[in-house]
Amino acid sequence: MRKTIQIPVTFDRAARKKDKSVTMAFTSNLEVTTGDFMLMDELLQSEGWLLFSTNELQETDIPAEQAQSREGKTKGQRFRSIHFLIWQKLRIDEPFDAWYDRQFERVMDKLKERLD
Repeated sequence: MRKTIQIPVTFDRAARKKDKSVTMAFTSNLEVTTGDFMLMDELLQSEGWLLFSTNELQETDIPAEQAQSREGKTKGQRFRSIHFLIWQKLRIDEPFDAWYDRQFERVMDKLKERLD
C-alpha cells in the first residue's frame, strides 16, 4: 500500500549541499492531525517523491516509477566517499587508502570508548 502525505504547505527555503543535493523546508499552513503526524513519523528516513505545486497539481504530475535512491550507494560507500572529499579538500600528502584506514580506526576507537 502506497503511503502518501498530502497537506497544504508553504515552501520556506532550499539549500544546496556539497554533493549538489538539496535540503528543503516546508511549514504546514494548517494544524496537522495526530494521524497525519504519525504517518510523517513513520515515513522518516524513507525515500520517495516530493511534489510541490502552487495549487495546480494534476494526477498526471505524479511519477509512475520509483524514486531513485541516494546515488545507490551503501552507507559504507557514502562514509568512504565523504572521507575522500575531505582528503581532497585538505590536500593530504598521503595515499588516500592509508589515510582512510587511519581515519576509520580513529572513528571505531571513539565508538568503542563510548561503550566503556
